[in-house]
This record gives sequence, C-alpha cells and structure tokens, in this order.
Amino acid sequence: MEKISEEFPSSIVREGGLAALLNYLDFFSIAVQRTALQAASNCCRNVSPEHFTMIRGVWPIIRNCLAYSDQRLVEFACLSVIRVIDSYHRSSVENLESLVDTDLIRAINQLLLPAGGSPLIASNTYTLLLRALATSARASPTITLALLEADIADTLYQILTGVLPSASENHSDQGDAIGGQGLGGGLADMTVMENLAHRPKEQVEEALSLVSELLPPLPKGKLVSTSPHLHPLNHKESSSDGVFDHKAYTEKSLSRLVKARAKADRAAARLAQAAQASTPNPEPSAVSAPVPVTDEALPPATNPETPSQDAEDNMDSSAALPAVEATTAAPDRTEMLRSKQGVVGRFMQLLVPILVDVYAASVITPVRIKTLTGLLKAVSFLDSDGLKSVLLVSSYIIILGIRV
Repeated sequence: MEKISEEFPSSIVREGGLAALLNYLDFFSIAVQRTALQAASNCCRNVSPEHFTMIRGVWPIIRNCLAYSDQRLVEFACLSVIRVIDSYHRSSVENLESLVDTDLIRAINQLLLPAGGSPLIASNTYTLLLRALATSARASPTITLALLEADIADTLYQILTGVLPSASENHSDQGDAIGGQGLGGGLADMTVMENLAHRPKEQVEEALSLVSELLPPLPKGKLVSTSPHLHPLNHKESSSDGVFDHKAYTEKSLSRLVKARAKADRAAARLAQAAQASTPNPEPSAVSAPVPVTDEALPPATNPETPSQDAEDNMDSSAALPAVEATTAAPDRTEMLRSKQGVVGRFMQLLVPILVDVYAASVITPVRIKTLTGLLKAVSFLDSDGLKSVLLVSSYIIILGIRV
C-alpha cells in the first residue's frame, strides 16, 4: 500500500484505506508503523473535500502520533497534517476549522516548543509546520483565535528571541531595562541578535508570517479616481488596500501616474480649445475697433455638455492623486479579535516590542518587510491606551520610519 500511495493516493482514501492503515497502528512493529504512516502521509496529499469523512475518522490517530517518541513517526504525522491543511485551506474552510482545533494546536506547540529544548523534528519540517499554521490562520479567524488561546505567543516569542517570555506581567525586561536599545529593551534585544544569527532565516520568516496573520487585518480601502483619463483602471475598483497597498508606491506606479497625468492634461487642453471654438464671437461694428476676446471676456458656458476651463482645472487638480475612499472592512475577523481582549492584548504585549528588535537586528529585506507589516497592523488596531502600553518608546518608531 505504501507503493500504491505514491501513484494513486486518492484511490486508497476513497476505498477506506486510511482506516485500514492506521486503526491498528499501535499493534504493529516500529518498522511497520513507519511504513503505514508514510503511506498515510502520501494519501493526505491533495485530499478532495468529498473524502473529508475519511480524514476525520483517522485524524485523532494522526494527532496522537505527533506525541510519539520515534522521530520518523512524528515526521510522517507532521507531513500528514501539513498536507491536509494545504488541501483544505482554499476549498473547504469549514472542514479545516473542525480539524485544526485546540488539541491539534497544542500538539504542534509541543513540537515547536519542546520541553527538552531540542526539537524532535527536522528543521525543514519545523519550517513547514510554521507555514501551515500561518496558512490556517489566514484562511479562518476561528483558527486564529484558537492559535492565540493555545499560547502560540510563547512559542513565537521563543522562536524570535531564543528565550521564553517572562512570567511577570509588567515585562520589565522589555522596554525600561538599563542598556536596552529598542522597544524590547535589556535582555530581549541582545538575545534577539544572537538568536537571529543562529536560527535558519526560513524559520524566522515563517514565524514572522505567522505573527502577521495572527494580528488583526489592516483597514480596507479602495482607490478611486475622479478622472477616467488618470486612473489606469478607468473607473474600475481596485482590489488594493488603499494607502496600505505597497504596490502603489513603486517606480512603475509613479511612472504610470505621470503618464496618466500628461494624458489628462492633453484631454483638458483639447476640451478647452473645443469650448473656445464653439463660442460665437461678437460682430465688430464699423465705429468701434475690434475688441479681442480674452478668457475674462468669455461668458460662462451655458452648454451642459461643454465644461468650463475652471471645471477642467478643478477636475485635473482633484484627479492628480488617487483618492482613498474609506470603506468598512468585513467585521468578522477584527470584531472576533476585539471580543478576545485578553489573549490579543497579551499577544501584542509580547511580540510587538520584539518586532522592533527583530527589525533592528536584521538586514534581510523580507524579514524587515514582515516586521513592518506586523507593526503597521498592530498600530492600526490598537487604541491610544493600547499603544502606550505596547510602544513604550514612541520616539523609536519615528526613527524607524525615517530609516525606511
């Protein structure tokens, strides 16, 4: 069956092969257990939603295998979990929510933050688990809350700093300690630099991605142009996030905006010439000298189809930059997170200062982008009191913005 699972995994799942492989797993020898679980992990690749009942039936067995002492068994169980999440995060979020529950998250947490200090799983599997958790959090706010309630903040803190968070509530080692360089302060910023130097950068990036997915989303907005000549989408709504869309600030976007502005200016000039040509000039009398017609002497345009020059100027100036139309984002994720002030507040208290230290300690561009994204999400979500409690040295944020 292990050989068949490499070529025809869906056939095994459809015919109930997963249950045959795993129901009596504990009665097999270690070698047979490894083969059976490897075949099961192959069957979990690209699982169809119609086979969810088959996955659900063996899911407790796979979850229990995460706590086994044999490394290869744990590796195959991790691969099964990762592949199921990859299969269901787009096609069936409801099924994913029923699988990625608190019990599974705590089992994964034990692998990411082992009691002995050394992870049982390989480094690549460790990275894939972090990515799978970030994928789950992105797909469902329910899973996001489950992750926060399962103390994923402690695990992420340890990944980014190399030490466990302090048990005290005041976190005196994170902002007001002597010798602190960033918001993390004291012990935290030193350990962050040392930890980032030794931990694989892929793990750091995936951990930061998970932090970003667990934070509340950015406020949504849409770019709206007041001129059909200026906006490249020609009055179509943009799917961007308004002022938070980083693509709007690239050289390519600037060049496109300049070209659109020049096109709008040419169109305005043609309309102005057409308006002047369509205005009848008064007949010169034999007694009086011909009076040149100036812009001030022109009567206001009465034709509703012909805009005046002032209207064109106003249209052009208002269309010089795309306006951000405020829209109300879908309240689901944000409102759900606001309803859990305790776990969300602790997550912010632990990790927002560390994000600043990670930014200061790293020179890798993707890492810095992810940390700034997390900081932007936190600042846009917190109120004034929350910002005071999290950002203990507000001037450091200003310096951070100047550096960017």
